[in-house]
Order: sequence, then structure tokens, then C-alpha cells
Amino acid sequence: MNKNPRKPFRPLVQIFKFFKEKMFIKKYGLTIDRQALKDQKPPYIVIFNHIGYDDHLITGLTLYPHLANFMVVKYVKHTFPDGPFSYLAGSIYKDRYTPDATAVLGAKRVLTQHKGIVAISPAACYCFDGTPQYFDYGIAKLIKMFKVPVFAIKLRGMYFLRNRFRKDRQNAKIKSEVVKVFDEKDIKDMNIEQIYKKLYDACDFNDFTFQEEEGFKVTAPKNDAAKGMEYIIYKCLNCGEEFEMKGEGDILYCKKCQNAVRVNDTYHFEPLNEKSVYVDSIAKWNAIQRKLIDIETQKDDFVMSEPCEVFHYKKGKKYGVKKYGEGIISLDKNGFKYVGTDYGKDVELIFPLMRTPSIGVETTVGVKNKMYIVFDGQDYVTRFVLKNMTKAIKFQQCLQYLRYKYYPDFAGQREWMNSRPSRIFEGEICGAKPQIDVFINNQE
Repeated sequence: MNKNPRKPFRPLVQIFKFFKEKMFIKKYGLTIDRQALKDQKPPYIVIFNHIGYDDHLITGLTLYPHLANFMVVKYVKHTFPDGPFSYLAGSIYKDRYTPDATAVLGAKRVLTQHKGIVAISPAACYCFDGTPQYFDYGIAKLIKMFKVPVFAIKLRGMYFLRNRFRKDRQNAKIKSEVVKVFDEKDIKDMNIEQIYKKLYDACDFNDFTFQEEEGFKVTAPKNDAAKGMEYIIYKCLNCGEEFEMKGEGDILYCKKCQNAVRVNDTYHFEPLNEKSVYVDSIAKWNAIQRKLIDIETQKDDFVMSEPCEVFHYKKGKKYGVKKYGEGIISLDKNGFKYVGTDYGKDVELIFPLMRTPSIGVETTVGVKNKMYIVFDGQDYVTRFVLKNMTKAIKFQQCLQYLRYKYYPDFAGQREWMNSRPSRIFEGEICGAKPQIDVFINNQE
């Protein structure tokens, strides 16, 4: 009889707690409010924001002394040392963004046989800009199925601590708060769409707003706060060019027109000089990019493409990935298509839009120091390392808006998502007069 997932190995969790908890509290000001869990006994489900590298650690510390079985992307078991650690921790492995009956059965085993806790990040991928990104609709279906209490762990400040494009931790302030989302009766009386919307709102966040309210400083150990920001901020607000941005030291600038901003000690942007054209945060800048993507993807002839290399698991090896081909990947209203070589043969790989609700965009697992897009499914994981890696974020966000248009999870999803507080851009572009109006230019 299959005993997976196993119960979490308590000594492993205790070791992490011993070495990590004091560091997070003393150095990063971690505060934990778990009052909502008082007198609550498992089984139950916990959902949490997936913002940066340390989310699982903070979630585990928040739930302690209870231990949770985390639902994680399946390819983690093919990485080292995360693979062995995730097994000992009792991880429930799942194909990301696709139906996975094995993961559902694993969650059922934890809740019904172990009387345990299942912890899930509905985003299943680090956020881009300190606000939520894609939110898996399938999680609402899973919660409706099990009818157990559901709690949300609202993580704050994690984006500044250690985000998608940073390997090191920055000095910041972090907070973890547990809130109750549903009890059994709530779930029984609600449909899937209602559950989904309430889950999303329970996890909605904006770390830049949190910083502004708390007033803490954010400092990079090597004075390189802008390093890697071109992976998120790809469009210049002055000349309108895309994929010409570059972060060096504490300066983010456009290589074409030299428009530049400085990242200050609150992780906000300020003008470098009187010619700077900007908004004051990554979240606002990406809100503009998202608004432009929304316009762009409404066109029936939308398409974007990029040369890439193809990586898969190493044949015959338990861990690691290897390059097996190269070609061109493109995205249009039909989905993704790769044309090139794979395992030494000429191929055309199709990832239909209808069956591709989102993709992973990673920097940490598999291909060292590269940003790439990931397709999961049935243990066959394909990583496309783009020639211009700053296009990865746009690929992912364009896919979301194409899905909203052609295959929404519910009627009006695009309009509802655009109305979420964390996605609304309020205010104006600051600084000097830009060379072009990006909103008008994008509609030509």
C-alpha cells in the first residue's frame, strides 16, 4: 500500500526552527500572530502567499508546534538537496497548474487518515512585484471537495527580504498573521467561484503598501538593491522600449534612452536626475506593464516569440537537468508552440492555451543563474531558457490575459482581477515629460 505522503519528520522541522527562528526574529523583526488558530485542532487546510524564498519556512514557524504537509511542485523531488528534504517533510508533490489526481489523493490521506494539515500556495510561483500573480482555480475545487476548515497565513514584507531575482537576503521587516477563511458550513453553502474569490481576497497583498504603513528600511547587503530588476521592470516609461532596462548597484536605467531611477532605502524609486520618468515602486511599474499587456492581448493577431534552449531532467539520473535542444518558442491566442530540436530530433511541441492556465517562471531550480519558463505535467518537465531572459515575465503575464479572454475560469474574470486593490494603478507617471505616451503608443 502506498504510504505517501509520509507524516512530516519532526526532528527535521525542529532543526530548522532552532537555527532559523531566532534569526528571523532578531535580524528581520519577524512577528507571528496565530491567535486565529487558538483551540483549533487539525485536520484543516492552510493557504499562504508565495512571495519569496523563505515563505515555506515562515509558514512552518507560524503553524508550529503543529506540522503541515506542504503541496509543492513535483519537480522539486528531482533537485538536491531540496528533493530529500521535501520527502522527509512529507511533501505532497503536484504537477503545477494542471489536474493531478495523485496530489488530491495525497491531500485526502493527510486530512482523513493522518488528521493533519495541508499547506498550499495557490500561486505556486514566487510573485513578481510584491503583489499576487496567478491564483490556481483548482485550489477552490479542492477545498470544496474536502469541506474542512480553511485558514490563510498572510505574509508581509517577504518580497523585500528575499525575492525572485535576489539570492541574498536584504534587511527588512516581516510579519505573519493567521486569519480564518472558511468553516465547514461556509464551504457547503458556497459555489466554486465564490470560494475562489474569497480565497484570493484573503491572500491579496501589497508589500509596498505594507512598507509605507510600517516605515521600515530596506537595505541590500552589497548596496545593489537594483540588481536583477530588469527581469521584472522591462518597459521604459520614457521611450517606451521593452527589454532595454538594466539594474546595476542601486540604479535602474534604460540602455536606449538613459532614463534612470535610484532605489532608495525604502525599496522605492526616486528620480536620479531632473530627466527621470518613473513611478515610485515596482508594484506600480508592473501595474502599468500589466495594463499595457491587457490592451495588447485583446488583439486577435497578438504574438510574441523568442529563441531559447530546452532543458529536461538528466536521463538516467535522479537529480539535475541538462540541455537537450534549441529553437524558437512563441505565444499567441492558441497557446505556446516550440519549434526546434529536442533529444536530437526536429520537433514541434504544442502547449494549448485551453490546458495551460499558467506557467512557472523560475530562477532558482535547475539551470544555474538563468531565468526560464517551465511547463509541468506527468513528470515531464520542460524548461525553456530564453535568449533574452527579461522576456520571461511578459510571457507569463500575457498568458494570463489570454486565458482571461479565451478560457476564463468564470465569467468576468478579467474585469474582476483588474479590480483587485493590489492590481490597480492609481496616480500618474512622475518626473519629466516622457518622450512618448506609453498608453497611446501601445494601442497604435
